This record gives sequence, structure tokens and C-alpha cells, in this order.
Amino acid sequence: MGKTKQKKKDFQKVKLKVGKQLKKADNVTTGSFQTRSIQVIQRLKSNDSQPSTKRNLNIKELLTQCQHYSISVRHDALTGMRELLTTYPDLVRSHLAVVLERAASMFSDKDAAVRQADIKLLKTILPRISERQISSFFPIISAHLCCSMSHIYDDIQADSLKILDLFLDNFPQLVIGSSNQLLPNFIEQISSSKTTGDKKRTLNVNPNRKTTSQKWRSTVLERLYRLLSAVMKYQFIGQTSAGQGSDDSENGTSTSGTFKWERDSDAGHLPIPQTFLSRLDSSGMLIRSNRISKKRSTEEGYALTGEGGMEKFVQVLVPLLLECWVEAEGSHHISSKKGHSNLISQESLGIRGSVLQVIQLLWQCVDKNNPSLMATLQKKYLADFRSQFMQHFPYAVHQPAERTDKVRKPKQPSEIQPSATGLNLALCDIMSHFMSRPASQSQDSTMSSWESNIFGYLGDVIQEAGLGLQDQHTLVVIIYRLLSRYQNQSCLDNLLQQMLNKYTNCHPLANQRKGLLNFFADIFMDHCYEDLIKSDMAITFLKTLPEVFFQSSSKHQMAEQVLMVMKKAVSQSNMATVAMEIIQHFVDQVLDQSSTVFDHLDSSTQKKFMELIYYVPPLQESSLSSIVRLFRSPQLPVDLCLYIIQILQHRYMKQNLTVKGSIHHISTLLSILISPDDDNEEVMNEKDTKTTLVHCHDNRQLHCHFDVEIWERALTLIKAVCSTFQQFENTRQVAEVLESFLLSYLCEKRKFSSQNLMAVVILANHMNSWKGPFGRKLTEPVCCYIWCLFNTLVANGAQISDFIQNLKAECADFVVSADSGVQCFLENMSRDCKSAGDEGDIQRVCEVASILLINKGVLTPIHQHIDSLNTIISSVQNKFPSVLNKQWWSDFLYLVSTVS
Repeated sequence: MGKTKQKKKDFQKVKLKVGKQLKKADNVTTGSFQTRSIQVIQRLKSNDSQPSTKRNLNIKELLTQCQHYSISVRHDALTGMRELLTTYPDLVRSHLAVVLERAASMFSDKDAAVRQADIKLLKTILPRISERQISSFFPIISAHLCCSMSHIYDDIQADSLKILDLFLDNFPQLVIGSSNQLLPNFIEQISSSKTTGDKKRTLNVNPNRKTTSQKWRSTVLERLYRLLSAVMKYQFIGQTSAGQGSDDSENGTSTSGTFKWERDSDAGHLPIPQTFLSRLDSSGMLIRSNRISKKRSTEEGYALTGEGGMEKFVQVLVPLLLECWVEAEGSHHISSKKGHSNLISQESLGIRGSVLQVIQLLWQCVDKNNPSLMATLQKKYLADFRSQFMQHFPYAVHQPAERTDKVRKPKQPSEIQPSATGLNLALCDIMSHFMSRPASQSQDSTMSSWESNIFGYLGDVIQEAGLGLQDQHTLVVIIYRLLSRYQNQSCLDNLLQQMLNKYTNCHPLANQRKGLLNFFADIFMDHCYEDLIKSDMAITFLKTLPEVFFQSSSKHQMAEQVLMVMKKAVSQSNMATVAMEIIQHFVDQVLDQSSTVFDHLDSSTQKKFMELIYYVPPLQESSLSSIVRLFRSPQLPVDLCLYIIQILQHRYMKQNLTVKGSIHHISTLLSILISPDDDNEEVMNEKDTKTTLVHCHDNRQLHCHFDVEIWERALTLIKAVCSTFQQFENTRQVAEVLESFLLSYLCEKRKFSSQNLMAVVILANHMNSWKGPFGRKLTEPVCCYIWCLFNTLVANGAQISDFIQNLKAECADFVVSADSGVQCFLENMSRDCKSAGDEGDIQRVCEVASILLINKGVLTPIHQHIDSLNTIISSVQNKFPSVLNKQWWSDFLYLVSTVS
């Protein structure tokens, strides 16, 4: 019993009382813990310090992902790179080499989405960099571009043309530097050869292509046209290409060897530079490899500027273009019942226009680079062109009926097809290169049918209304070429007469009239066309110029163009005599006082109009008066006024004028110099300038004003006219004429303006250096006005400024240098001292006299009249003894003592 009770006791459940906690077991794990805060002063550098995308990827990570095997990763990397470079443009410069390498390597990516992202990235990068920055990397870009253009997948080829467009838009000179590598790819995209090495090529036909074969060829030819246009613009006009891969050396000659693609060699052929191979040969080393070949090129390939390169390219491309034309004619031919024109479908218009545009540009390149090649091309292709192009000339486009309720999306600029007029004019431009006929055969031989068709169509196009600018430019180029090569007088006269009629009937502000104006200005005034142009047509054109000017005076650009044509007519053309009469009447019309045409022209057009005066024979007095009237207008710029004075003087010195003409010229200059007082008052009233009327001795009146702007303009013109008088050969004789004029003018005038006084004083100072001082008859009235002017300056307390100081200095110089000038000045001083009523009047007289006494040149002439000055001083002291105690009187006496 005891043992059983003991066992039960060991396993008996402990009964706890209420509120008593259970003891913890011995194996219980304590879950409590203690913490402390640690402050980290410098943390590790996070990714936020570097420019990153929204996904927190920096530029290095994105560049690495561009080489990932996953399509989505590559696409996201390009998208993120475009986002990063847009947000942080400075990254483009620092990572330009790697970014361009990654972007170029994806030109041939198999996924279309990746290629589109790559194109968007290029659109972001290329406008932000310069040609100099990308030029060193362009050979790599060009190599990748050539690979994508010659890729086996059609989609990659199509996207490569979009990439080419980007580089043509941003770096055309770099692209034409690699044109030798790019041009063969265009031919490969539309044609193929049957066997390796076969020069004869045929057009490709791929039924699995997403677009039609004709549309694809039209797309390729459009890019080829753009590339050839860039070559024509930058290479054939004398500009050197800045790109890599050009065959031209620095001195303009082609290098001895170029590297070309070998069709029979293994894939991956890499040419070794010639300099490296020569060193290997000289050192005794021998290279044996089927993968590496040494090639000395003896042919120029498609180097358009090299010897034979243009001819080879034309021989390969033109047959393919003719085949494209024949294919388009066979698949989209619509017969016409009229028999006069051939209707072509809208679908074939694009490929036909692309074919003619490329040939048109090729012919221009040949004409610029190698004109002698045109004779060879004429013998080889004239028969084909006549049979294919001219068989149904001119062409018209069939416009199918369309549903009016169907909404059509607007076409992109690249999708806009040429018009039938543009197609026919391009064909005329091509065939005009073959229409060369010497003058000896122009009358004996008859025109062929295709030549007569071209002349007939050109006549119809001239009469067509609403001709586009590009079509008009092509038409003018064709007629220029015919004038220089096809010397059939009757045909050319008919064309020119029709164009002249079109010119006269056009709206004055139409762009077509502007282009025709330049055309006729060139041919009628060029001595090269003198024997081909009838004089009556040239006279008719010249007579229309004044009317065109008056009709287009509101359009400053058109008005300037007419004035330039007039200037060219009277200065360079063989019709200068006839043009002189027409333009002389035109100048008189514009300068007529009742006309306001000149006032409404802008300053640039006014300047060009005044240039005509240099060429016009002696002007009428009314025209000269109108020119003088222009100087009175404050709206006429001072620069233009000075330019007109120079024109009048050079015109006078160029022409052998009679005595009457010389008098008119001097009179015009004097009228510019001295304006009527009524005109001065009108100018003062327009500007609300305050004037002061001063009564002088002998019932003379002086109108004074101190408007700085008017004074500066007047002083500039006065000095310009005085300098012009110094350009005469016999200045002494001119001085005598001017002195007699001034004497009669001053004797007649009792009312004088301060502006005219300044003109007389400055002119007199210039004339004193020519013939000596003036007589007393001229000096006395001028000194009287000068005394009144000084009185006004002192009485009104005029502010000290540059023009006031110049005014005082010029007047003091006149008094000192003129005959009896100091004596007349002292007489006016004595007269005012005697009439003085108080000490204030005496103080004013002393201040006026001080203006003269501080002049450096007064020392010599004042000695001759020191007794008169002392007499005036004594009379003042006797009349007003209190002045001896005044400081201003002591200062005046000290000033007198310094010059006596």
C-alpha cells in the first residue's frame, strides 16, 4: 500500500489556489531580449547618386543589357537608354562611343520591336551631337548599316532605309563619304545577278515580301535619290566631305588603292591595310591563309567622283531603272481612246516618278562631274529612252472614283506621290540633255518627233495655272539648258514669248511671277544669250519692272528683287541704254512730291532704291528737290541720309556734268545743309520741342532749341555735307561760290534758326582752311547771331552736354578765324554793356564773353583789340562801381589778364 500511495503522489496533479501562478518548468526558454540603437554617420553610396531610369538602372547597366539574349531585355534596355539620355543629355557626350556601338550593333537585330526602339534611340541621340563628335565612329556605323541593308530578311532591309534617313537628315556629309559602300547595297536590294561575277543584273521578285515588289523598289529608289541629292549638293559643288571612307585624298586626287568586296571570297573577308601588307612583305614574312586576301584594286567601283566610277554606276543602274519602268507599264497600263496621252494608274505613278527622278539626278551628276560622258550615254541610251519614255508622252494619271463618305487618313510626306506634270517635266529634263544641236545645223535639219513633242508640252505647261514651285524650277532649268545647247531660234522664241506672256499675266505677288522675274533678268541681261534673244522681248520685260514694283511695294522682298533687277539692267546688261530711259522715268515717279511710295518702303528697300540714282543720268530739278525733301523727314534714318549723300557725290564725280549740272549738285548739297526755317518749325511742332525766340541787332530774329536728338541728327548731316565739299578738285573756287551764296542768304534772311546758324558756322570753318577768312559782310551777321545764341545759352542755363560744348567750340572758332570776327564780337559786347540796366545784365555779358576768351585760339586776335576790351571794362566800372566787389567780376578780369 505504501508503495502504491507513493507512486500516486509522484503523478498527482497539483491543485492551485485561486490567484496563485504556476511555476515555470526548468527547461523553459527565456524569450526576452535587449536592444540598443547604433548611429551610422557615413553610409554606403547608393544608386541614387548616379543618373538612373524609373527602374533604377544606370547607363552602364543598360549598355550591358543591350547584349542580352532575351528580346524583351534588349528592348527594355533601349527604351530605358532613350529615357535616360532624354532626361540627362550630358550622358550622351560621356558615353557616346559605347552608345553608338550598341545602337549600331542592333541595326540587324532579328526582332522588329528592338529595331524600332533602336530607331527611336537614334532619333534622340543624333540631334544632340555634332558632326565632329560622330565622325570618328562613323566607319563602324556605316559597316553595320551596310550589313543591315544587305541582310537576308526583308524587314531588316526596310528598317535600314529608315536608319539611313536619320543619318541623311543629320549628317549628310558623313553619309556621302561612305557612299562607295552604300551605293552597291541599293542595287542589291532591288536586283540580283544570275551567276557570280556576272555584270548583267535582273530585278528581284520576292512573293513572300509583305509589300509589293513595285512599292519596295519605289521605296529604295527614293532613298537612292536622297543620297544622290546629298552627293550632288556637297560633293559636286566643291565642298569636301568630312566623312570617313571617302576615296578622295586631301589634294582632291583619288588614292592608288581602295578596298572592295570580293564576291568569290569567303564570308568574313577582311582586307588588310596596304601599308601593313607592305611592311610584312619587306620584312620577309609570308602570310598563308584562305581567310585573308591581299587585293590591289584596279577598278574604282561606284566612286562617283573617281575615274570611271560614275560611268560604271550608270551602266549598272540605268538598265534596272528601264526594267522597272517597263514592269510598271505592263502591270498598270490604261489605254487612252484619244491617242494623244497615255493614262497611267495611280499605283504605277510612284515607281515611275522614282525612276525618272533618279535618272534626272544621275544626268545632273554627270553634267557636273564629267560632261564628256554625256555623249557616250546619249549613244547608248537614247534609243531606249525614245522607245520606252517617249512612246506615250505626255502622260496623264487616271483618278478612280472615290466614295465621299469614306474618311481618308492624311498621307505622310514620304507617301505623297508626284503629279503627272512633275513626271512629264522630269522626263523633259532628262531628254533635254540629249537635245544638243550646233548653230550650223539649227536651220538645215528638221526636228524629230520626240523633240517637237517636248517643245509642245513645254508650251502647254507654261500656260498651265497653279504650277508648283518645284515644277516651275524644273521648267526654268530645262529652258536654260535648251538656250545653251539647242539653238533653234524659232522654237526658243516661241517658248520665251509664252513665258513672257505668263509673266505679265501673273498676279503681282505670286511666287511664279517671282521665279519668272529672276529667269528673265538672267537671260535678257547676259551677254551669252545676246544673239538668241530678241530685243523687243527684252524691252517689253524692262517696261514691266516699274509696274511690278508699284504693285508689290507692300511686299518688301519682292520690291527689293525688282530693284536688284533694275540695277543689273543699267549696270551690266547689253540693254543698258534702253533700261536707262525706263528707270530714269521710274525714279522720277517714285520721288515725285505727290507720291508716298518711298515713305512706305522699309529702310533696306529705300537703300536699294537710292542705289539706282547712281546709274541714272542727270536728274530733273523736281527729283533733286524730292531728295532734299527726304532729309527733312525725321523718320528717315541718319545712316540712309549719309548713304544718299555719298551716292550723290560719287555720281557727280563719275559723270562729266556741265556747269549747270554742277550748280544743281552744289545747290542740292546746300539745300541739305541749310533747311528752310518753316521746315524746322514744322519739325519742332511734330516733336513738341520748346523753342525760344531771341531778338538780335538790326531787326534779326533767332529761333533756338536744345533738343538733343534733333541736334545730333543735324550735326551729323552738317559735317557729312561739309566733308563732301572738301572732295571737290578746286576747293578754292567752290569756297568762293559758297561764300557768295551765304552772303546773299544772310542778307535776305532776317529770321534764322539755331540749326541753320550751326550749319553756316561749320561750313565757314571748313572754308577758311580752303581760301582764307571771310570778309566782314559775312562775318558781321554771323557774329550777331552767335552773340544772341550765347546769350540764350547763358540766360536759359543750358545743361553742359557734348553737343552744347561742340556748339560753343565751333562758334568760338568762327569768331577767332573769321575776318574781323573778334572785333564784331566785341562790338556786340559793348552794345549790350551800354544797354545794361543792372549788374545782372553785366554778369550775363561777362559770362557770354568768357565763352570766347577761354578758346585757345583767341590769344593772337585779342591782342589786336585789347584796347577795345579795356575800354569796355572801364565803361562798366564807371557805370557800375559796385562790380569791383563782386567775385564774378574779379574772375572775368583774371580771364582777361590771361589772354592780354
